[in-house]
Amino acid sequence: MAKKAKISNHLETFSPMIAIPFYWLDTNNVFLGVNEAFLTITGLQEFSQIIGKNLLDIYPEKFAKQIINQDKELLSTGQSYTQVEFIENATTGIIEYIKSVRSPLYDEDGAIVGVMVLAVDITEEKELEQFHHENILRLEAENKTQKILLEQQKKFKNIAA
Repeated sequence: MAKKAKISNHLETFSPMIAIPFYWLDTNNVFLGVNEAFLTITGLQEFSQIIGKNLLDIYPEKFAKQIINQDKELLSTGQSYTQVEFIENATTGIIEYIKSVRSPLYDEDGAIVGVMVLAVDITEEKELEQFHHENILRLEAENKTQKILLEQQKKFKNIAA
């Protein structure tokens, strides 16, 4: 336990210097620490609102269970992974999308003692992707309508001739 506390102290020391959301969990998916950027993206005001809570307290159940299962794999293999996650901002209710890199957290003896997560806010990117997709669907519908109108116009010209 003293090793985990020492690791958390080291992470707490440099986490304020990280401009992007950053947090770390123990092997039971309990938040041991977060930085200000993570508080901001979640809409939480105090570290006490998240420290000691688990992923099921922060994410929707289905998504939290998915992350927990992937983290189990990470904890057993030591393999990092990247994924897109979403968080509902507790203050605004807005869904924030983040791309996270999840890596094993090692103690000084090389044993995996948790998961470290760095995240990048990709909400704007996701919104632009959705906007682009909606525009493609709209343009395809307009194109289909124009084709139908042209075909009807040709039929009308043939009848009138």
